[in-house]
Amino acid sequence: MKLLLLSSEFSPRLGGIGTYSLEMALAACELGHDVTVVAADYGEDQTEKDKAFPFKVIRYPGGEHKMRDIPAKVSLVRKIAAEKRDFDIVHAADWPFFIPLALSRYRRSAKCVLTFHGTEVTFMQNPKRAILLRLMRFWSGWADYVANSRYTGELLREGFNLSKERVRAIGLGVSQNWLNARVSKEAARQERNIPADKFVIASLGRVVPRKGHLVLAKALAMLPPDVLEKVQWQIVGPLLDPKYEAEVRAAAKELPCETVIAGKLADRDVKLTLSAADLFCLPGYFTADGAVEGFGLVYLEAGALGVPSVATNVGGVPDAIDDGETGILVPQNDSAAIAAAILKLYRDPVERERLAQGALLRAQRSGWKDVVTQTYKLPG
Repeated sequence: MKLLLLSSEFSPRLGGIGTYSLEMALAACELGHDVTVVAADYGEDQTEKDKAFPFKVIRYPGGEHKMRDIPAKVSLVRKIAAEKRDFDIVHAADWPFFIPLALSRYRRSAKCVLTFHGTEVTFMQNPKRAILLRLMRFWSGWADYVANSRYTGELLREGFNLSKERVRAIGLGVSQNWLNARVSKEAARQERNIPADKFVIASLGRVVPRKGHLVLAKALAMLPPDVLEKVQWQIVGPLLDPKYEAEVRAAAKELPCETVIAGKLADRDVKLTLSAADLFCLPGYFTADGAVEGFGLVYLEAGALGVPSVATNVGGVPDAIDDGETGILVPQNDSAAIAAAILKLYRDPVERERLAQGALLRAQRSGWKDVVTQTYKLPG
């Protein structure tokens, strides 16, 4: 099979979409397929770095996607289609390439796949955009519509009146790199200079409002003083919103527990910090602009390191956490429920270990090769 994968985010900028695209490309290569990725160059010559990949990479000038970039992406895909017509499957890994793919000759010459991650469904329901999509006969079945969770799939079906058969929900996988990175809690703490006697709660993700850091801060403030003094809260992830960062720092300063706002770390240090944790907690919630956690890959990644999660029952998070088996799900914006879940696991190390083992087993069963096979309907 010859696969062309179009992505608006890719290495060296690996957020959720970038990780998805990279892992899909790597897994497809491991299965013996011929893969070409189309990605931005982020203002730098990526030629030497791209040689390390087992697939070809076509770079285009650009960086983080903006709406004004759509015409350039339309031209880009049309140019590639004129030069390279022999792809069996063309996959738009995220929404910025949906319209460019729909307006290319690949719509007729190849099997097309579109992956929906959650937030873009609300974005596409804007009346003007919805009319444009109808005029393009976007929902006419020219492509396979793949959702990253049951939640995203239902959002898509309801938003555009699609039948259940038209949308397939396929969850995400866990990279073998995460499973291979697992080390003992003691070794991880020693390397990261984290005290052995602390109850460590880790939050990994972009430090932005919808990830729920302030909700967790309120929950921690509700813990009994004798418990809270033994807690260390590790906040890891890019600090992208100065105003929100200041609010998080102010909230953390009011807590009697130790808080480490590490910001963005190197990959190895991220994995060590998570390995050192007793619990992973990132209580995200819906925001007014429709942003949503379409799946919640980070909870599976924590599980790969043997760390159970406390999270909110929103969006696609329930597809990543088996409530009562790999972690605990609570209602969104409910700091009291989060505090109760944390306290329960603090006081019951046997239950905490049971959930940790469940999270690890779930991660071990969630491989990217299976995601590739299901997404492209390949022989099992």
